[in-house]
Amino acid sequence: MEDKPVKPRIVWVDIAKGISILTVVFLHLSTCGIDAGSSPGQWYQISSYLVHLRMPLFFMVSGLFAAKIRRFTFAELFVKRTWLWGVPFVIWGAVVLISSHFVRGTSLDGFWEEWGRGIIFPENGIWFLMALLVFTFLIWVCRKVRGRYMLIASILLTLVASFIGGTSVQAGPLWSWKRLAMYFSSYCIGLYGRQLVLRFASRIRWYWAVLLVVLLFVMERGYQHITNEFASACANIFLIGYGLIAGVAVAVAFDGTHIGKLLSYLGRHTLEIYLLNEILVWIFYKDIFPHIDTNTGTDMRTWKEWELFIHPQGVLSSMKFWSPIIGLVFVTGCALFIRFMIKGSRLDYIFTPPTFKWMNKWIDNSLQKREKAQAQKCVQESNGKEKCTIIEDNTLPRSSLLPKAR
Repeated sequence: MEDKPVKPRIVWVDIAKGISILTVVFLHLSTCGIDAGSSPGQWYQISSYLVHLRMPLFFMVSGLFAAKIRRFTFAELFVKRTWLWGVPFVIWGAVVLISSHFVRGTSLDGFWEEWGRGIIFPENGIWFLMALLVFTFLIWVCRKVRGRYMLIASILLTLVASFIGGTSVQAGPLWSWKRLAMYFSSYCIGLYGRQLVLRFASRIRWYWAVLLVVLLFVMERGYQHITNEFASACANIFLIGYGLIAGVAVAVAFDGTHIGKLLSYLGRHTLEIYLLNEILVWIFYKDIFPHIDTNTGTDMRTWKEWELFIHPQGVLSSMKFWSPIIGLVFVTGCALFIRFMIKGSRLDYIFTPPTFKWMNKWIDNSLQKREKAQAQKCVQESNGKEKCTIIEDNTLPRSSLLPKAR
């Protein structure tokens, strides 16, 4: 049997992921107050202009290649998605809590309760894994529903989510689920509007990206001054859609450039950066930042959350512009280095869990059962009147596409 030709990667998609992860890390750095001005500082203000671009863009490009999920058997869904993302989600919930204890000095008295609560209502930086798990499951369950109906439902869900409190403090335990409801429409746009997105990307020009980003900043500034709740919710939906357009335009504009190559590389390693960035941000402030500002203590328990370094002195005053760049390089560089060092060892299972032989066998059996069911249905419907063609998208054993069984 001849091997199927490998489809070339769509480079701008990796660039879009790279843009997303960098802006997420930048958000976490800026909300912890590295700006040497007032709170919120200028860096947080710049980051706030990207709120409708960073995560919507990530989920949209994730949805671009999710069509095959609708053809999965339950075994494939479990092994290739639930197991692949669920195991790191559960493990890293514990890793974040333990790291917070050693870096920030938080208590571990309620560890088991916090860990369990974090699986259902995650409030840390790994909530995106739960989002991918939930989105994938919804798409699979609703695989027979027309795409236009799913898209309309997801937009309505985003509208409802806009009325829930905006921060983790305001929304309480519903914060993470509000995030899911907010960004499900972006995922559905990538999934059901794939051809439209790819067609737009093929026709965009770099100077459009400049104009779109400038307009995005202007509209984001205006959005922050909307006081009417319903108007704010409607504007939120509009800006999510516009942010996707601007994000795709920027990613395409960087394609073929040296910056684009760097962003593409980061985009292919988003998992480790997403999982490690929150912990590395804490380490940056505790062990790296004090060397920039000698007046900052290393006891993070004495810091006022979200408003750190409001009145810094010393070296930091002249380094305020470069501080977020230093943090960005430190966090992304360390995340990539850590993954490089443990790749190929058993420690790498915390990022990519192993696939076992029984999983491969389960998938093969499920595919064989589906083939038989399709053949029987085909015979019953045709009644010998016309040739019946069985769709063979998933007829080849999928275990060959999985990591080597342990």
